[in-house]
Amino acid sequence: MTILPAGQAKEDPLRDLDKVVREEVDAVIGWQSMPAEVLARPTGLGVIDPSRYVVAAQDDQYVGLARVAPLPRRPRLGLIAVRACQWRRGIARAMLAEVLGSLHRSGIDATSAEIDEFNKPAVMLFEGIGARAAGTSLELVHR
Repeated sequence: MTILPAGQAKEDPLRDLDKVVREEVDAVIGWQSMPAEVLARPTGLGVIDPSRYVVAAQDDQYVGLARVAPLPRRPRLGLIAVRACQWRRGIARAMLAEVLGSLHRSGIDATSAEIDEFNKPAVMLFEGIGARAAGTSLELVHR
C-alpha cells in the first residue's frame, strides 16, 4: 500500500475511484447519511482537483481517497473513502495521518470534519485518533 500525498495522484484514475466510491456509498449507507455530497457537474463529471486529494494506491490501482478543502480559517476534511473490498486494513487511518501530518508541517494546527453519528466506522476512526466533538449542527429542510 502506498499513500500518495496531495497533488501526486493522476486525475483520470482519481476520477475513476471517485465514481466507484460514489456508487459504493450510495449502495451501502447512502448519501443521506453523509454530511454533504459533492454535486456533479451537468456533464455528470465532478470537479477533481488532485491537489486536494491524498490517495491510497495498491498494485497500480487507487483504492482510497481523502479530500481536504483549504478554507480560509480552518481547512475542512470533506471526505475519506476506501473501496469496500479494502475496508478494515488501516487505509483510512493512513490517509488521515498523511492529511493531518501535511497540514501540521504547513503550520496548520487544526482542521474540521463532519461525521454522521450513525456512521460508526467514521466515528471510530476519528475517536481513535483523539478527535472530539466541537458542536452540533441543525439543518432546515423546506419541503
